[in-house]
Amino acid sequence: MKGNHNRPQNGRPVWAEVSLGALAHNLRTIQKWVGPERKVLAVVKADAYGHGAPAVAQALEQAGAAAFAVTCVTEGAELRAAGVRRPILILTGWWDGEANALFEYGLTPTIHRLEDLAALERAAASFFRSKGARSGRAGRGEACSEWPSPRGGFGSPKEGAALPSSGSTTSSAPSASRKGSLRAAGAQHRRGAKSSAGNSFRHPFHLKIDTGMNRLGISPGEVEKFARAYADASHLALAGTFSHFASSEDFTTQLAEEQERVFARAVEGLRRAGVNPGALHMANSAAIASRPSSWGDLVRPGALLYGYHQNYAPAERRQTAEECLDLHPALSLRARIISIRQVPAGAGIGYNSKYVTARPSRIAVIAAGYADGVVRRLTGLGRALVRGVEVPLVGAISMDLTMLDVTEVTGAQVGDAVTIFGADGGRRISPFSVARELGTVTSDLLCSVGKRVPRKYSES
Repeated sequence: MKGNHNRPQNGRPVWAEVSLGALAHNLRTIQKWVGPERKVLAVVKADAYGHGAPAVAQALEQAGAAAFAVTCVTEGAELRAAGVRRPILILTGWWDGEANALFEYGLTPTIHRLEDLAALERAAASFFRSKGARSGRAGRGEACSEWPSPRGGFGSPKEGAALPSSGSTTSSAPSASRKGSLRAAGAQHRRGAKSSAGNSFRHPFHLKIDTGMNRLGISPGEVEKFARAYADASHLALAGTFSHFASSEDFTTQLAEEQERVFARAVEGLRRAGVNPGALHMANSAAIASRPSSWGDLVRPGALLYGYHQNYAPAERRQTAEECLDLHPALSLRARIISIRQVPAGAGIGYNSKYVTARPSRIAVIAAGYADGVVRRLTGLGRALVRGVEVPLVGAISMDLTMLDVTEVTGAQVGDAVTIFGADGGRRISPFSVARELGTVTSDLLCSVGKRVPRKYSES
């Protein structure tokens, strides 16, 4: 066909409702809990845990988030394209061919291998030379705030006591004339002390230290080697140092406490080598709620931002966390019934007849499957809400469709909204409860909500 044609919008009756008001409430609750001297580094990786990263980051920036963390360069660039101006940390570093995008979009990479530092220095030197970055006009993202500058030390954590405060305020917003200039991408992120090479700035990065998770990060024994390599990096500035807990929600072992001690020793090793470690951060969601000794200069909430506590051990720790941090779940997942049929007893439902009716039944079909967030593991286990009534999912969950037994729901009809996650009437289905039943984590289910599911945002 010739001519211009607008691509049709997704008309399937499945959608996710995201409350920006709940996200703002959760952020402010976390900020109040950790105190004004510490800043919130909001984790919005994986499309903000399925909530939609651009809209979520915009709302959190307005609500006071000091910085953002994403997984990769592509995610960071997406936030810059959406107008996010706060610092953005790339948690897993970058890959070959992506270095220039770090500078173009004013993104802060993570160094988690010693070899990465020299590679980043070479890339920065080459980029700045080619773009005339001395004028501060090399990039395209618009960043208005620098990483918080620490005021104090990390110190050895004490049981039940918060780390010495070393928070700081972020810089003010840019002038009106700068707000319209995409070519000013990340210029303020790159400003710093004049380097030995004569540059008027150094591009920021964060250093990750492996304290026991054995996943990413330099080992504590490599701190001195890092310091020597950093002395030769005239285009870079260490803006932060961090680590990651393996099991901060588990109070039945001493692993988390040992990780804190290892991190504190590594930070002191940096200082002894003459390296300012920058803003320190280690506390993830469970540590924010329950381990104040790990708070440092920044805290890194993930699931907490979206309204969910962790599955603690022992279990009573969760109740304590809930009492300290009153969170509001931000996402509901719903679909509409597109078909209802009456089937006799003994009829097989869905692929491989994994469910066989024990009685004459009314079987409804909704326009949502495992490509939309109704994970296949819910086959034979899941439940949903129809007209405020909890009903079972029946048959194997398929890619695009799911069946429900609505025999007990008076008046159920085509077009009715079905709640997969969220509230309907006086009942609620929580992703946390479903995750626990499936033996997984809440984030797993949230991230399963597919890209083809429209997100509908509200301020409520």
